Amino acid sequence: MKTALQVIKNWTLAGIGLGLGLFISYAFAVSVGTLNTFTSGTTVSSSEINDNFMALKTAIEALNTGVQTKLRPLVL
Repeated sequence: MKTALQVIKNWTLAGIGLGLGLFISYAFAVSVGTLNTFTSGTTVSSSEINDNFMALKTAIEALNTGVQTKLRPLVL
């Protein structure tokens, strides 16, 4: 049987996880910056596509570092 303290701890961790997930989603949407956009019928260069992938890679790495920094104090 779970004690009330265990239940509170589980709900608290779930709330932290949900909040962190929402924050990451928002931060990712904001941090990607400007990507090259393409329209039907235009010629696309490989460098434009590579620039998009590099911007996404940089944003993901920055988010990963931020998440690790925020989670480090929470690890028991």
